Amino acid sequence: MAFIKSHPSDPVGERRKRPRDYPGLLAELDDADPAARRWAARDLRDWPAASAALVARLQRSATRRCGR
Repeated sequence: MAFIKSHPSDPVGERRKRPRDYPGLLAELDDADPAARRWAARDLRDWPAASAALVARLQRSATRRCGR
């Protein structure tokens, strides 16, 4: 018999801070907490219109890492 592991939607220490609606998720992309940004990016997959915001956020992150 196979066992199925359950995965909590919010792992301990990574509680979501804002509403899970479109405006709340977009705002969370700029949160200081990397875990909050990860959750927002994951949840924005349900909104195809968010792709431009996700790309813009990735570009800002890459620019900071490269020191530009």
